Amino acid sequence: MSVRVCDQLELYMDGELDEAGEDAFRLHLPDCASCQDRLQGVLHLEAMAAVAYAGHAVPAATAATAAPAPVRRARPRWALRSGAMLSALAVASIAAVVVLRVGTAPAESGWMAAEATRGLEARLSYAPADRHRPYVPMRGGEETAHPPPLPAVAALEERGDLEGVAAAYLLGGDPRLADAFLQRLPPSPQREIDRAAVALAMGEPERALQLAASALQALPRSPQGMWNRALALRDLGRAEEAADAFRQLAALGEPGWSAEAAQRADALSPRK
Repeated sequence: MSVRVCDQLELYMDGELDEAGEDAFRLHLPDCASCQDRLQGVLHLEAMAAVAYAGHAVPAATAATAAPAPVRRARPRWALRSGAMLSALAVASIAAVVVLRVGTAPAESGWMAAEATRGLEARLSYAPADRHRPYVPMRGGEETAHPPPLPAVAALEERGDLEGVAAAYLLGGDPRLADAFLQRLPPSPQREIDRAAVALAMGEPERALQLAASALQALPRSPQGMWNRALALRDLGRAEEAADAFRQLAALGEPGWSAEAAQRADALSPRK
């Protein structure tokens, strides 16, 4: 009995197919939504696992006495590069799938503000992710249900845009993975602003306040830093301070953001 192409996904992932088999599987992908969904899910899990274990070097003494690693066949040509993201071939392969499924390939970062609403309450210093849209809170469990498009995230990683990768995962509802990428960046006010957003998403307002305050020491008029500080004050129960912070934001005259800031200020402490 012949083997169905769909049944070869695991062999493809493990590099057990020959070159002709890999080519045949890639040709099969555009017409099989089931394989596309399974492949993207596995790749997302691999990316998370790679980041989770990144930086955990084996101590020298342990490495010297460890048994030799078993010999494995090389991963297929699309395999994850540097243990963190997809290779250029993976990007091309999966992006081609997206083109055939939805008609257009996603831009590296344009998708971040493509939705009519936003599910992240905090603001990010990464410009493509900071376009104002009405805030609609994520419902329970949904924050992990919509991972960012892997081709776009892989393209950001390929060009070394770790800030963009972190923004992608935070917008997709995965603050821990976002923080892992942010911590790979050198310290900067922008990094601390985004780490404050991560802390808010993780329900850690005290840490968010510290990070936002640190960023504002260097960039005292940063709207993103001011916004995240205001949210942290609110979450700490310091309503009057939060209202004042939002009123300062409203005075900046930012399209969309200033109007929302004024509404938030009035909700926290209505003016009489």
